[in-house]
Amino acid sequence: MANDAHGIGYEALLLGGYTWGESHFVLNLGGLVDPGPQISSQRPVAIEGGLDVDIQLGKSEFSVTGELAGAHFFSADSDQLNATAGITFGPSEQLDLSIVGLAGFAPGGDKGGVLLGVSPKFQLW
Repeated sequence: MANDAHGIGYEALLLGGYTWGESHFVLNLGGLVDPGPQISSQRPVAIEGGLDVDIQLGKSEFSVTGELAGAHFFSADSDQLNATAGITFGPSEQLDLSIVGLAGFAPGGDKGGVLLGVSPKFQLW
């Protein structure tokens, strides 16, 4: 879907999580290879990592969410460093609704944004 890109992109992530009461903490580590421009054989290659938190606010249906994430590119692309913060409302066991603000701190990433989330949940086993 990217203009002037060819090939397939690849990404692998290793996730490790910890639950404390109703709060969750997740560490993400991995790497990616993105499609490259047609005029060059150089593809964006990076390692990435992040720390996500979801802290329940008492016995309510609300929680505070946040993330700090970064990517270091071995190609000519600029490194990225982003942070998010927001609030999640869980009206039922099967649904979360969220609004999250995003801020970018490195020249290669997004500068800012607002994310609206709808997360259905279901039990696998």
